[in-house]
Amino acid sequence: TVAFCFQQAVVDRDMKFTDVFVGYPDRCHDASIWKSRLVRGAITNNLIRFPPECHLLGDKAYSLDMIIWVLYADNRFLTAEQLKYNNIHSSTRVFVKQAFRILNIIYLAVSFVSDVFHLVASLVSLP
Repeated sequence: TVAFCFQQAVVDRDMKFTDVFVGYPDRCHDASIWKSRLVRGAITNNLIRFPPECHLLGDKAYSLDMIIWVLYADNRFLTAEQLKYNNIHSSTRVFVKQAFRILNIIYLAVSFVSDVFHLVASLVSLP
């Protein structure tokens, strides 16, 4: 059986994971998990130096705050600036999606190698 495990991560533009949360073996709302995260408190209380020109990007599940910037809701009446912001926001968030895809590929490769190793070990008796 496969258990669902919530993932939340901070990924930089080089697709490096700088913070990862894996937990809550059930479905939870992204924003409620973010509010309970230690990294959020550390950034808010200046325990982690977070450059003022940098921001975390969230999807529509998050609410706008000083740390996380979200998309404008597309109500079909967005200004040109809002549309441009949404476009830049979405294209930048692609790094996060790509980083998770790469992580998933690595996980699948390691799982495959592990399965092959166990299969070979079960077929060959070692002294």
